[in-house]
Amino acid sequence: MLLSILILVFAFGVLVWTFFWVSRLLAARSRREAETTEASVSTDEEAVEETGPTEEEAAEELERTKKGVGVNATLGLILSVLACLLFFLSNLTLVLSVAGLWFSANALWLGFRRFSVFIGRAALGVLLGAASVGLHFGYLTGQFTLPF
Repeated sequence: MLLSILILVFAFGVLVWTFFWVSRLLAARSRREAETTEASVSTDEEAVEETGPTEEEAAEELERTKKGVGVNATLGLILSVLACLLFFLSNLTLVLSVAGLWFSANALWLGFRRFSVFIGRAALGVLLGAASVGLHFGYLTGQFTLPF
């Protein structure tokens, strides 16, 4: 029992250390990009100050956001389906339900707010995520049993 707890604590420490390592790498990359843009702006003698992004940059950012919303909707749907299928394995599969609900609700919210569109995958992911929470609750309280 004690050994399993120590292994879990060690694994959690490795996970947290990995997150810090990745964040440091990303921060170093963004610093490097900022330095290169500052150097290119300072060497340009006829640099004109820009007040905002150009139309092309804004269109590219909008397209990236649309793709990200679609990826979130798909990921939320997949996680919610897995949570519905695997609810009987362990209480820890409730994490799949929560993650599916989060990604689906986020995609649904961004779809309504930024693009004024209804994303069906995200709505189905929210419904399945809520259903999987209900399945977990019913199974743990003994309200229904599985045939196998």
